[in-house]
Amino acid sequence: CNGEGEIISNKSCGNLYEGNTFLECEGALTLRHGHRCEVRGNLFNGNNKKLTGGVRVIGEDHRVRANEFVQLQGDGIRSAITFMNAIPDTPPEGYQQVKHATVEGNLILDCKTPFTIGLKHDAACILPPLAVTVENNTVYAPKSNLISLQSKVSGWTWEGNKFTAGELGDAIPGVTLTEHTQPTARLSALNEAQVGARF
Repeated sequence: CNGEGEIISNKSCGNLYEGNTFLECEGALTLRHGHRCEVRGNLFNGNNKKLTGGVRVIGEDHRVRANEFVQLQGDGIRSAITFMNAIPDTPPEGYQQVKHATVEGNLILDCKTPFTIGLKHDAACILPPLAVTVENNTVYAPKSNLISLQSKVSGWTWEGNKFTAGELGDAIPGVTLTEHTQPTARLSALNEAQVGARF
């Protein structure tokens, strides 16, 4: 699915995206509007193709857990996981502040940009992500910076993560690099015979 930066553009609350394969898609699953959505158990495999991305988070109380992000070559809005900045008193079509998101138990393997935090759509986006929990994730990206930090953040919790990267990128309290062996991906891609419309 190419041609649009948002592979899926979520615009309502309480939705679940589970068990999907995103193969060589030039974009990201974007939680654009709405709150309390969950992205769980999906495979995002870029096969080192340019502009391939993962999940972009906007809004409150989202959960991104147990997904695998493999060989994604995007950055900015197409990072493996991106957290956007928000607009104060945002209009409906604007950007809600990221609050109380949970990123848990994901595998990020050989991606160009594992985390982008505080990305601004434009100059009006001045509110950084708030009170985000990042726990029990594994990142193995020995040729990449772990974090691209675009805005100062506070109130984040980082626990139980295993991060191997070429460089930290930007320093955040509680985030350190460790050396561990390359993990094995657990999810297998669906093939064309398993997907698509059924008549």
